[in-house]
Amino acid sequence: MEFSLGLPNEILPVVFRDLDPQDLVSCSRTCWSWNAIANSLLYETVSFVSHAKFQQFVETITDSQNHYEMCVGNSINTYRPLGQLVKSVEITAGYTRRDDRYDYSTMLSRLASKTPNVHKAKMYLPILSSNTYDGLSFNWSNLASQWSKLTSLSLKGSLEYGMETYDMKNINDVFSRLHHLSVVRCDDFLTHMLPSLPTMPYLQSFMATIYRTSDYQALKKILQTYQTTLHTLVIEFFCFYPQISFNLDDLNIGHKQLKAFGLMKHDDTQINITKFGDNLEHLEWWIFSLKPDEILNQSIHQAMIKTSTLKTLSFAGKMALDHIPLVLEANKHSLHTFYVDHARGNDLIALLQDSKVRLYNVVTLCFECPLLENADVRSLAEIFPNVKYLALRRNRLSHEMIKGTRNISTRNISTRNVSTMNISTRSIPSGSKLTIVELNRGPVWIATESLSHFQHLKALDKITFPELVDQSLFTFQQCNIFRPKHKVQPVVIPL
Repeated sequence: MEFSLGLPNEILPVVFRDLDPQDLVSCSRTCWSWNAIANSLLYETVSFVSHAKFQQFVETITDSQNHYEMCVGNSINTYRPLGQLVKSVEITAGYTRRDDRYDYSTMLSRLASKTPNVHKAKMYLPILSSNTYDGLSFNWSNLASQWSKLTSLSLKGSLEYGMETYDMKNINDVFSRLHHLSVVRCDDFLTHMLPSLPTMPYLQSFMATIYRTSDYQALKKILQTYQTTLHTLVIEFFCFYPQISFNLDDLNIGHKQLKAFGLMKHDDTQINITKFGDNLEHLEWWIFSLKPDEILNQSIHQAMIKTSTLKTLSFAGKMALDHIPLVLEANKHSLHTFYVDHARGNDLIALLQDSKVRLYNVVTLCFECPLLENADVRSLAEIFPNVKYLALRRNRLSHEMIKGTRNISTRNISTRNVSTMNISTRSIPSGSKLTIVELNRGPVWIATESLSHFQHLKALDKITFPELVDQSLFTFQQCNIFRPKHKVQPVVIPL
């Protein structure tokens, strides 16, 4: 059945992109032309959180191929096999039994054979380890030939199950066309990459985890190889044994091609850096280690003060705040985006006010702090007078953690501005208990009068709207402000 509302086919995809998935499903059942447009959006990115869902999808796209052949036989030319619509794949679930690994590998091979247009993939690496029964390894060469358009690959290891040796045989065949590569918490992966370095001529962004000195030395060689192409670098330090010292100046971060740099630190590693060069435009750093790193606090602030070309600055965690006003003052002519996620963010506001810092060029501001108050909003409007896109938040909604792998201490959870705190447990397939600590949002706290101090405001991030005292009085647009963690070039999308 076909019908027309008089809308050109070029307009329908624009309209459909604003629909919820369920509404898109309904549109796909309307007629063949709408089915083609809706399906192209529904199947563009697929994400799997369980082996059952993964297997179900593979069976669906296999049946779709048979349905396509039937449509061709009946002269229905608008229908395309669903697998051909898939451009991005995310397999984020782990395994609950060791023998699930072979099932995942088999399913991924079947998926790849039906999805030739995938250009971006994110995979949980342990599920692709060797089959525990007969030692068969995952066929990375076959994956490379089936996903011939793959340009972005993200591989993540696991800490919950300890350090594992992943099967990397022939994985270098996948690297040849990559523009973006992320290898997070994958033990020995960097040293494994070294023989394949000349085979990645297009590498533009790279993210890696450092476990030990050998990883760091391998990273230096990788960066030397791709100095002419690499524009984005994110480094995560997880060196919990023993305490190690690194001088990031060895990485030559200041080379002219590198525009974005991110530093994440979970351990007690001592890090020193004296310069970022004159070309860095996007800087992010997160300090989640238990002990303060005085050397890093001193050196990184001094390095940022020397940098005068920053367009985006983001920080989160437990870093010292004393030098931040100097950093912002040094980059006030170039900085246009500023993100903060800090337990003492309100103290930073006071420091900026005392230093009389004014950032007239910042148009996107994201400020997250547990103790943020309505009066702080007015202060932020004075410090950042020309903000157009704003995100404010003062508490997390929920935290999920596996009991036995992480300790939950309710003593350290601030209940200020939180109406209730619910703690519950439920069983998961492996038999472990999943403990959920849910912090329900407290009373709304942002007054419209405070937001009126932002005279150039165009849109609020979606998370900010529920915080408004009276949402009915607020007429600005909503927008999505993507947090910069692993997104070194932030995007603001007005709706």
